[in-house]
Amino acid sequence: MANFGEAATFSTQRGGDRMWRAERERLIAQRLDSRGRVSIAELVRDTGVSRETLRADLEALAATGRIRRVRGGAVVATGAEPAFEERMHHRTAEKLAIGRAAAALLPGGASVMIDAGSTTAALGRALVERPDLRIITNSLQIARDLAPTHDVFLLGGVPDAPAQGLFGEMTLSQLRRFRADVAVISPVGVDPQVGLSNFKLPEAELARAMFAAAERRMALAQAEKLGHRSRDVIAPLSALDWLVTDAAPPQGWPLLPGWTCVGG
Repeated sequence: MANFGEAATFSTQRGGDRMWRAERERLIAQRLDSRGRVSIAELVRDTGVSRETLRADLEALAATGRIRRVRGGAVVATGAEPAFEERMHHRTAEKLAIGRAAAALLPGGASVMIDAGSTTAALGRALVERPDLRIITNSLQIARDLAPTHDVFLLGGVPDAPAQGLFGEMTLSQLRRFRADVAVISPVGVDPQVGLSNFKLPEAELARAMFAAAERRMALAQAEKLGHRSRDVIAPLSALDWLVTDAAPPQGWPLLPGWTCVGG
């Protein structure tokens, strides 16, 4: 799956004017990340530009290899997820701020499960200053960053290069041997009705297993993930003890006691 999700936000210009090209590309990215497909008809409706313009947008994205054109729209190009380092360098300041805020919330001496992703990797960097924590993770990046200073258990499994993580039945089997004080995940979507969700089934399965094995649960989400829904539900928002993000709660959302908004 081509994970465009770290650049999922979009906006229209004031007064209902048509979107700029960069805004259209962000909208396309968000739809693909959440659903794996997008139609020209819905893009015409939501952007206010012509079918010809949108076809050109999709053709340009398809030329990069990150999407595949199909009749009436586009789908994610299999295996075309951007490199992990590319995602790490997108909105880096916001991710690091979320990571620092999350690190400050973790109880002293806790056992912490952390899933693989670029935002949770930012948490891993912040945890270098918290050697009191025991880490259980499927993230290769987090294991590399924290192994010199922490008690780290890296779950085994099948490598996923774009996620820089390990997934599969072996990962889940090993995870079931542990209990943790806190589980920390970074889902693709955070929605008041659907809850937390991911696009890839193995990632969603692992996140659910981590939540089931932990006493308390935390999600990390950049602002563009708020209000988005993906295809595999992890848990309702009511399961969370903390939601750490760089946005205030959108209007109409339920009040979550653990909502932590960082500047950015």
